[in-house]
Amino acid sequence: MDDADACDLHVCVVISRFSWFYWYSTTLDPRKTAYNVLNAVGSAILAYIAFHPFQIGFVVLEVAWTLISVYALVRQREQE
Repeated sequence: MDDADACDLHVCVVISRFSWFYWYSTTLDPRKTAYNVLNAVGSAILAYIAFHPFQIGFVVLEVAWTLISVYALVRQREQE
């Protein structure tokens, strides 16, 4: 693969990620369970990755994000 093909591939990846983000940002509501589950799972995976190798800033950010997402799930369940 030459540089032009690699550049084309990167452009396609960026465009697909942008379209995916746009679609999900307009269809998922932060007050819904699916959004909070995806948020909690994603941040938990990143928190696990942050521990290997240990990066304190990344660990604190992702653990806090996971706890906030789980809190949103618990609060939502209590309101139902």
